[in-house]
Amino acid sequence: MSEQEKKQQQQEKTTRHMDTKAPFATKMPMTTKMSMTTKMPMMGGTTTIQKGGQQQHNIVSTIVETKKVNKKKTHTIGDWKIQSETTSIVGAERLKEYEKKLETTSLPEMLFDSYIKLTYKDLEIKFDAMGALENALLNKLKNYEGGAVESVKVSCSWDSSDIVEDRILGKKTKIEERHDNMEWTFNSIYEGDYSKSDVQTKDEEIDYELLKKPEEIEFFDDIILYEDELHDHGTCESRVKIRCMPSCFFILLRCFLRVDGVIVRIIDTRVFHKFGSKHVIKEHTFREIAIPVLAKARPMIVADPKAMRSAATLGNLVPIKFKKITKIDI
Repeated sequence: MSEQEKKQQQQEKTTRHMDTKAPFATKMPMTTKMSMTTKMPMMGGTTTIQKGGQQQHNIVSTIVETKKVNKKKTHTIGDWKIQSETTSIVGAERLKEYEKKLETTSLPEMLFDSYIKLTYKDLEIKFDAMGALENALLNKLKNYEGGAVESVKVSCSWDSSDIVEDRILGKKTKIEERHDNMEWTFNSIYEGDYSKSDVQTKDEEIDYELLKKPEEIEFFDDIILYEDELHDHGTCESRVKIRCMPSCFFILLRCFLRVDGVIVRIIDTRVFHKFGSKHVIKEHTFREIAIPVLAKARPMIVADPKAMRSAATLGNLVPIKFKKITKIDI
């Protein structure tokens, strides 16, 4: 491994953080003994993690950058394989494929073919934009198990004379709710795609105490599935982050919606697995608060544009309307 690659790997390890109630900002100790054999000319290797003289896992990680500015990563730990790809914004031809499959002409301003995928024997877990947008369709929101998700109304305080260029429709239009089968804000109840069914559980939950322990982060990625600024009157972002340690992996899928002067929604799915256990734990929450209500309780927050753009800042201030914990046997 070249000196430049070592510096890049060191920087990645020491700057990892994720905004969630689980401690993604955990600092990583640099005391773990490692032996590495380079497998790829760009970046990668086979690593044996040792603890107290005992071999724990055999790990293979690779990072490949393609000519299209796509970045692919793979990581193998035991029988688990983790893959991710970060892409540039999709082009016109790919947009047509999304429109055809979703039967809509309404798509986010920034849409990516990025994904995270995990496989273990007959189990596959995947997070991508197509799945997220399928769960932003009105019929999906209407049948949400936490109760029908109401379509957000544009703020009556907005100037009705505002005229914007609609990239999808290709013409100028007034700011208003879109009228097709896609929720105009693109807020999604997506939990990910799973090849095996999950069942609700009261006996199992995510081990947040384990996640708080300082461990080497062997794999990390943070990808945006899509984002839209709602004609500069808010934002909706679908994003997924993953970190993998010697003891477990943890994923946060988040849809963050803010319609200025109207509402904040944070729809989270957290996925956790402790290596050696027989199941994957999934925690799903739906948070919502009207901005006028939040303004009465926390006026300084609502007056702070930076705070209102941060799901991490708003998370604990937005009450949970629905929560479920399920598990997938593996």
